[in-house]
Amino acid sequence: MAFNSNQYLAANKDVADWYTDARQEGLHSGEGGVYNNSQGRSTKGWEQGWVDEMNERYGQKHTDVGQFSEDQFAEYHYARYGINEGRGWKSTASKPDEIEHSPEIQQAQERVKSYEKNILSGKTSEDIYGNADYSFDATKGAAGIGTPMNGDSSQQASKATASFLDNKKSQIKDKYQFQPQG
Repeated sequence: MAFNSNQYLAANKDVADWYTDARQEGLHSGEGGVYNNSQGRSTKGWEQGWVDEMNERYGQKHTDVGQFSEDQFAEYHYARYGINEGRGWKSTASKPDEIEHSPEIQQAQERVKSYEKNILSGKTSEDIYGNADYSFDATKGAAGIGTPMNGDSSQQASKATASFLDNKKSQIKDKYQFQPQG
């Protein structure tokens, strides 16, 4: 996010108050003024130090803070103090959820929300399987699903094992390019 001096000064009233005092013509005495009244703190001797440091930063030969632009003042304060103090500024940039989408995108978002709602509510399953006498009891294992089984479990296990081994044999034959001798 690009630095915005107006937002920085608006978000940091003490900095804006000191700038109000320091930008007046001539070096500020540090007594009285907006900053001193709002913060209860003297700024005696501050302005000359700021002028010297800002002249060095911006390659100028000014004699007063008021000769620097508000942008330069705010940017300098942020770089010199604001980052270390965790100061920020309020952005007016729109947040991602405030972006206005095209009608097609809005329609797609609504379809996704509807799909998710149907999945979570069970409506999709009901549409696929109907409202038949389907039952599920997790405590009964495979028998608890409510569908007929093809043979007993040892017969099913033997069939599955044989199928697995046949598949592995085929994979090895293909991998090493075995050919029948003959």
